[in-house]
Amino acid sequence: MMRPGYKYHIFLSYNRSGEVGEWVHNHFYPMLRRRLESLLDEEPSIFIDEEIDIGSPWPQKLSDALNQSCHMVAIWTPSYFRSKWCMAEWRTILERESQPDFKVPENYCGLVYPVIYSNGNSFPEGAKQTQSRLDLRDYAYPYEQFSKSEKYLEFFDKITDVAKELMTRLDAVPDWSTEWRRLDSSPVLPAQPQFARL
Repeated sequence: MMRPGYKYHIFLSYNRSGEVGEWVHNHFYPMLRRRLESLLDEEPSIFIDEEIDIGSPWPQKLSDALNQSCHMVAIWTPSYFRSKWCMAEWRTILERESQPDFKVPENYCGLVYPVIYSNGNSFPEGAKQTQSRLDLRDYAYPYEQFSKSEKYLEFFDKITDVAKELMTRLDAVPDWSTEWRRLDSSPVLPAQPQFARL
């Protein structure tokens, strides 16, 4: 059972533009939801941006959802790390998992489950050093036709593994706290290092 204070099992963090957004909506999200439905003892609750109603105060809804989510599944692409919103979401959860009462050996995986969609070589050092991550670059087909291919069965097995891992992690979430830092309503990207011209 989800602990008091939480509303979502999973917060999906991804860059909404381009083909990765299509892939998440066409394949990753529906498959993850179906696999969790078959494994969890309760209805899975996954926050995805389509849950924000037109006309709603978007940053506030996003902040509330992230604050009330047990875990984040982050879909990593080069554009993810160029997005101020994605970076703000990621850093908010990293700060939560750095709390001293959470960082114990049985929680070594943390609260972020990274999925690599494309080009992991260009990720920042903090992401490259993350040990527990899943590489789905072999299944990065955003188009509907992917669901009719032979590789889709392999994709099914991969997402089943994701769902099983998330189930294990959900048992180790910290008690929800009103003290957690909330998502910044106007995030900024960190300054890029400047290199001298040769």
